Amino acid sequence: MIGAGDLNDKFRGLVKGMLRRELYLENDEGSIDTIIAAEVIFKFENDIKRSFQHDDTEATYPFRIRGLKESHIWNVFRPSVKKMGTMMEDAVVNAKDAGYAVSKVVVVGGFGDSPCLQSYLLQQKDRIVRELGQPLKLRFSPRNMSATGVATGAILRAINKANGPSRIPCQSVGILRHILCDQPEDYPAEVLSQARE
Repeated sequence: MIGAGDLNDKFRGLVKGMLRRELYLENDEGSIDTIIAAEVIFKFENDIKRSFQHDDTEATYPFRIRGLKESHIWNVFRPSVKKMGTMMEDAVVNAKDAGYAVSKVVVVGGFGDSPCLQSYLLQQKDRIVRELGQPLKLRFSPRNMSATGVATGAILRAINKANGPSRIPCQSVGILRHILCDQPEDYPAEVLSQARE
């Protein structure tokens, strides 16, 4: 899984490892786990995830954990951010190899709001444009507006299929899926007969 929940799990593991010997923090009111859940993860969710930039070396954090560095936070973000960049590149390259031109990539969902993800994907997009020699636009939904966008769109589509989208999305960045290439999709004939661009 790639996304905001994945970041929480990785950060929780990082902090728990850093605090494992700080037994003086525990008392009748809570353990290390409850302190992490109530104070650290809450601040991570509401402050760090919404503002972290992987190239910001002057970052300060809303909680004090001895030894916590910007590089530790980047290590939490890096696997998910790089997977998203690889997925975007694979989708564009595979489409080109199949004879299709991808002109735009739209990033939606809660993790799509991450400034860290957005800046990384923009760098990747620029590299892809240079390597493939074709224009590519990268679009993000307005800030704090798409966390439920993916689920809401699926529900609206299920309720009213007659007025569905004019294009059939082939792959969604942010969702890991395996697409079988040997079986034809059940798309209407007019969709399958569209000219390749």
